[in-house]
Amino acid sequence: MTAAAPVRPGCLVSLRDALPERTTQWWIVRPRRIFSHPRLGASLIHSVDHLAERALVERAGRVGYDVRAVERGLYAITPGGELAVGLGAFDAARIIELLWERLLPPRRRVEGRRGVTRVEGRLGRAEVTAAVDASCGVAAWSEGDARLVDRALAGSHHRVEGDDDTPDELVRGQITRDDRHASEALGPLTTRTRRVEVVASLVDDGVALRITLRGELSSADEGALRARVRLATQSPLLRAIGATTWAADHRVEVHARDQALDLSLQVPWAGFEALSELLRGRAPASSGQDAQGF
Repeated sequence: MTAAAPVRPGCLVSLRDALPERTTQWWIVRPRRIFSHPRLGASLIHSVDHLAERALVERAGRVGYDVRAVERGLYAITPGGELAVGLGAFDAARIIELLWERLLPPRRRVEGRRGVTRVEGRLGRAEVTAAVDASCGVAAWSEGDARLVDRALAGSHHRVEGDDDTPDELVRGQITRDDRHASEALGPLTTRTRRVEVVASLVDDGVALRITLRGELSSADEGALRARVRLATQSPLLRAIGATTWAADHRVEVHARDQALDLSLQVPWAGFEALSELLRGRAPASSGQDAQGF
């Protein structure tokens, strides 16, 4: 990463401007904010042993940037491919050169207007396209449809309401009913749900999750949604990090409004610390239904 350049008019500002059509799932993440937080970042870094840390460093040397230093990132899935977009102070020349060396022929490189560089080729079994705009601090990558990077490099045409850089927001995402993961999670609610919206934000005691189901829904569906939460908390992973306590029924708020259901709950720092221990291959000090301090 290099020193941040001032954003000029026409640069991408709202990551949702980069979303391709027919997106079935997208996520906007703020990696730098996550890893720089004294509690959340410490838990995540603690979960990485020295070998994994070395792998992250080696990956940064191979691709030209460290994902933990990206200001904001977008990941989107479409029927035709996948798209990733990063906003930050990127060393554009290094990213392109390192990728160019790894691409298999036939490969193509184009130097575009205002210093935009674009490369296309095969990486493993995937057809990939990458483009970097150094003056805007934008890097985009796609697998499958090469046109997916064009929207990101075109810049912002308007600011989408809800995509403002709110101080406490860490993750914002949306999954449509067409995505198979949504169908698996929603169960009987799938047929009446068009999309699921997720927001994760920092609070004093942990991370607050707000999940909104939109579709043909009413207060009559509140019980079915609570049942899905109870089912999820019985998974081995969530039980191990204390979800049977911090996601217990009395700690989960569900409200119906305008053909939508809002679900809110809070994941405490102890939950992330337990997850950190699991990722290191260790059993948390307290887990499952007997977890204390959640």
